[in-house]
Amino acid sequence: MATPLPPAQDAVAGARLPIGAPTGRAVLRPYQEEALRAIVDAAARGARRLLVVSPVGSGKTIVGARVPEQFGDGGLVWICHREELVRQTLAVLGRERPDRSIAIERAEAHADPTCRTVIATIQSLSRPTRLARYTPAAWPLMVIDECHRSAAPSYRATVRHFQHLAVAPRPARRDGLLLGLTGTSRRTDHIGLGRRAAPRPPRRAAARADRDEPAHRPHRARRGV
Repeated sequence: MATPLPPAQDAVAGARLPIGAPTGRAVLRPYQEEALRAIVDAAARGARRLLVVSPVGSGKTIVGARVPEQFGDGGLVWICHREELVRQTLAVLGRERPDRSIAIERAEAHADPTCRTVIATIQSLSRPTRLARYTPAAWPLMVIDECHRSAAPSYRATVRHFQHLAVAPRPARRDGLLLGLTGTSRRTDHIGLGRRAAPRPPRRAAARADRDEPAHRPHRARRGV
């Protein structure tokens, strides 16, 4: 059984590992390093809800997998909306951070809440009985894959439970990080992510790769706000 996590004191102020530390894991491409540095820099300026925009196949999951070690290595909830993404994420996180225990919250599978990383489908995690098993203080970090979907009520309820959004009279937490990953920040219904997910648009640490290039090729990245 995994060792229970202590309540997070300040994930953002926690000890960090150098982004380029030799670990035997995947070697980050320049635009992935830029994205990770942009996340760290934005958090240092006080941003707590960030967005990475990069094409399919550009390695956003690897960037997300490196986030915990930059922010105190606290508990991480990773939200997906498809079974395929759960399997892919499990493979990447298991390779990138084999030292962190991982559990799945999906359908009949109930994650051990003492694990350090939980990969969950939004359909399962958003249920009140499932959310009730998670103490927000122990889970300062959250990644939402394909977060252009996160304006849906199930996502908003889940994000509020983990206190990344304010619920009067409680303000949004300042001791963690909410990171969205997507290939596009635009929704077909024209609902803005910031408009629905926060009182004002969240600040963006964007690895916005050049979309004119095939996804399998290295991309020239640039930061956006």
